[in-house]
Amino acid sequence: MFDYRSIEATRLDIMREPETTKPRSFLKSVSAFANSSGGHIVFGVTDDNRQAIGVEDAQYTAGKIAELIGTRISPTS
Repeated sequence: MFDYRSIEATRLDIMREPETTKPRSFLKSVSAFANSSGGHIVFGVTDDNRQAIGVEDAQYTAGKIAELIGTRISPTS
């Protein structure tokens, strides 16, 4: 099994779900990755044992993430 802890925080952020009412945590990761050499944010994974649990409504969640990035992070290009 791959040990994600070795790269988490510099190139990878693993979260159970995006907080859509107060999205500060994942938006900080988006901004940091955009201002560096990039990275990945993976939603739907538990914090403690890194088990994939998925997200409840993936299409809604993806739309909400895109909306929050578009409205709260600038510049966009």
